[in-house]
Amino acid sequence: MHKPYSKRKATPRLDIVYSIDELTRRRILAVLEEHIGPGDRFFREMQSKLMREYGYLDVFAYRGARISDDPVIDHFFRCADDHVLDFIEFAFRCTTFDNVQEGVDAVNSVFEDANVGYRFSDHIPEKSQSIRFGKKRTQAPARFPEAHKITDSSAYESIVHPTLTFFAAPEFEIARDEMMKALAAERQGQTEDAITLACASYESAIKTVLSIKGLAFDKDKDACAVLIKRCIDASILPAFYESCFVSPGAIRNKLGDAHGRGPAKQYAPDRIHAEHIIHLVCTNILLLKDIADI
Repeated sequence: MHKPYSKRKATPRLDIVYSIDELTRRRILAVLEEHIGPGDRFFREMQSKLMREYGYLDVFAYRGARISDDPVIDHFFRCADDHVLDFIEFAFRCTTFDNVQEGVDAVNSVFEDANVGYRFSDHIPEKSQSIRFGKKRTQAPARFPEAHKITDSSAYESIVHPTLTFFAAPEFEIARDEMMKALAAERQGQTEDAITLACASYESAIKTVLSIKGLAFDKDKDACAVLIKRCIDASILPAFYESCFVSPGAIRNKLGDAHGRGPAKQYAPDRIHAEHIIHLVCTNILLLKDIADI
């Protein structure tokens, strides 16, 4: 999704929110309207779905107080946040909604831009498939997008947020960009990418610390273990921290996608592994920052 200059240059919001304000709702409605085509068939179908689900619409009886003359639109702006998510799910299921996945990507982009802590899963269209051991073909039903909450925790506020704040310094631009990509990959369920990117950010941060301290290293060849050894040799880190600071690289080699791992995976990383490695590298970075007095 293209971002205009004003948003590209803006400092990203770091706080995840779970409320969907009016401005965000207006942007979402604009996205949905791009995919419904001319006429009011979409809104008639939506009204039917909403009434069947709730038995009512959240509209003011007094017409002059309504945001829109269309009861479906008025409902969208007045209903609770959970019902906004319901509304979007119903919209993706409407027969008049065109190019569902493009709509999903656009809505997710709005939420990400507003740092709203919800995302929608991908749309998987109906497809034909062969039954095993036979030639008979069946139709696999479509799987429509569903909303899910991005889990927040005290770890984000106490570990990830301070790390991103530390990375706001110009010297850490590369490390920050890699960490932001790791967080985005983790939110999208791209576990291996998240692990690899988090460790890339970790190594970039360590290299930046070494550069700030005026210490030599090979920017192309030195990986995690070597970089930590250089920190220890320069008395930036005590030697007893070596295993703790090297461990992200070892975990990345087992669970990430930065290296070839043969014809079959030995370990299948889950989202909890991505969350753990992000928190681990952020914790180490904050400690290194304080020990190195940066």
